[in-house]
Amino acid sequence: MNNENNSFVTIETIRVNNAQIEHTTDTVAGEVSLTIIANDQEVATLRVSPQHIHELVCGYLFTSGFINDSSEMRNFRINNQKWLAYVDLPHLPDLSVIQKKNDNVPGNNNAMHISDLSSTIKPVYDLKVDKEQIFTLIQKLEKGSDLFNMTGAVHTSILSSNDTEYCIDDIARHNSVDKVIGRALLEKKDLRSFILARTGRTSSEIVYKVRRAGIPVTISRGAPTHQAVYLCREMGITLVGFARKRTFNIYAHPELIN
Repeated sequence: MNNENNSFVTIETIRVNNAQIEHTTDTVAGEVSLTIIANDQEVATLRVSPQHIHELVCGYLFTSGFINDSSEMRNFRINNQKWLAYVDLPHLPDLSVIQKKNDNVPGNNNAMHISDLSSTIKPVYDLKVDKEQIFTLIQKLEKGSDLFNMTGAVHTSILSSNDTEYCIDDIARHNSVDKVIGRALLEKKDLRSFILARTGRTSSEIVYKVRRAGIPVTISRGAPTHQAVYLCREMGITLVGFARKRTFNIYAHPELIN
């Protein structure tokens, strides 16, 4: 049995417990193959959770460098039978603005080069973050979203400022980041005043998205890669990892944390 928006599916399964075998059901996360088409040109095909598609498309186009503002997206529409997302842009999508960085990156193999980012992104705010804010976000991640608690198969991203908070899941960690960034862009928020907290590891791909958005602080329950640490140190991003309960490691720019 599927739910209305296909975020989860109930399937028959066999459970083995020592010598006992039980026929039962389980709830698993929904997954679709989404193709983004801009100005009749195929831009990307992503494996995604089938919710918050408008936000995902906006966030993906922005963090990939196709657009600089959500207002550039016009006439968004989606065919949720074939999972095709269409959008009109004021310019033809220039596929050369993104370059393949790592063939092993799941889902999205493209990321902007550091030289592209340094020339197009404004400096971040001089934001200060209290440790208690980080502990609160850690607690929310540890509690888990409803979909994670049902399926155990999604990543969660929380984008938080003093007066606004977005929390969105996806089967892929990079998609959940694009979704919360897209939500903030569609609501005309200044991302430089936000903190991004996430499940999953921090790779260079995630750092490129964070820098593109101008987010000054990123927190993860998982570990960073060495490239992620290097990039955050170069780009002025505060990087927090292994955030569990009331402990965390600061890998880059501790000066933003009180």
